[in-house]
Amino acid sequence: MEAKITLSLFYMGLLSAVIAITLSVITFYGTIQEQIQRDLQASGDMVATVYENGFIQPDDLTKFGTEDLRVTLISADGTVLVDSQAAASEMDDHSQRPEIKDAQSLGFGWAARESQTLGTSDYYYAQELESGEILRVSVAAVTVPMMLGQAYPGLIGILILLFILAVVFAVLLTKRLLRPIKSLPAQLDDPTLASDTTRVYPELAPFVLEIQNQRAMREQLRQEFTANVSHELKTPLTTISGYAEMIETGLAKPEDNKKIAGVIHKEAGRLLQLIGEIIRLSELDASGEEVRQERVELLGLAKECRETLESAASQRGIRLEVTGCTWALWGNRTQLWELIYNLMDNAIRYNRDNGTVTVEVGQGFLSVRDTGIGIPREHQARIFERFYRVDKSHSRATGGTGLGLSIVKHVAEAHKGKISVESTVNVGTEIRVTFTE
Repeated sequence: MEAKITLSLFYMGLLSAVIAITLSVITFYGTIQEQIQRDLQASGDMVATVYENGFIQPDDLTKFGTEDLRVTLISADGTVLVDSQAAASEMDDHSQRPEIKDAQSLGFGWAARESQTLGTSDYYYAQELESGEILRVSVAAVTVPMMLGQAYPGLIGILILLFILAVVFAVLLTKRLLRPIKSLPAQLDDPTLASDTTRVYPELAPFVLEIQNQRAMREQLRQEFTANVSHELKTPLTTISGYAEMIETGLAKPEDNKKIAGVIHKEAGRLLQLIGEIIRLSELDASGEEVRQERVELLGLAKECRETLESAASQRGIRLEVTGCTWALWGNRTQLWELIYNLMDNAIRYNRDNGTVTVEVGQGFLSVRDTGIGIPREHQARIFERFYRVDKSHSRATGGTGLGLSIVKHVAEAHKGKISVESTVNVGTEIRVTFTE
């Protein structure tokens, strides 16, 4: 970004300088033209006054001519009578010259003609005298290309200087502009930063405030997650440690060893499941997994999940149904399998004995319905939070970790899916994932 800002400022400064020089040259040239016209008119009026008052003869008009100023006397029919820079007899008819025609019709006339060979413009001012004759004065002035050509070495020097200055000022301005922004990371812990206009641009204050809020929220979630993980790991470990100690100290009866071993095995399995889901969530958070995009057919995937969960469902007499149409989307097959598996597993855990879990696949959506205990309305917005349980005792009794729906949320968001929940207590729950593909 710094390089882009520097280049933008450089181009803007250089372009502004070039435009300023160009406009200055044009303005200066226009001013010169206006001055030439005023001087020509003053010279012409002065010569005409002297000549018409009889102070000089026609041939004396050449005395008013100089190296720059040319004086010409022309008869009413366009014949050149006197010219201060050329022989009148050798000059052609001037009756069709625009300044002569205007002088005869309006009393005065202006004209300018460029000389391609000399690179100059000849400016003419003509006025009709009382005798009918035309008195014309003219002067040669340089054109814009000739002016630029004469100033070429100086302009090159100015452009080089402007180029260097544009680079220097662009770098300095960029550093100055970005200095407050670069210093923000080291100051984000200061709660007064967003309101301090000496350290942060007012336009960035909402952005800084949002970052601070997000950081505070992430820190709170991290602390909650750490506390929850510690608690969830401690519970099975405490059970395992307690039963192991009973066996070690001889407090357990020999006939109870099999039962105790079963409890230890169950808690160890729960511990392994919990650790596995924590690791999986960390992988999804870090997005370090190489996501393989392929065409995934959801109906077939749901049927695979049904086969995997059939045994757990049958132990409680729960019927698993998979219906709908064949529909596929681009995504990660493993992640989508986890999404469907966790939704179905959750529906089984919180269902009633001999209940039903129905999975429906339609055009752009996946729905999982159960006939379970339902979710109170005040809890529905939080069920996708990590370790959040509506009924903690029921969750632990069924082996739930409180992380399954968090994984569902991650996978749905990764596939541009939107989750909605409809639930009625003691009636059942439907969780629907709608894909935007």
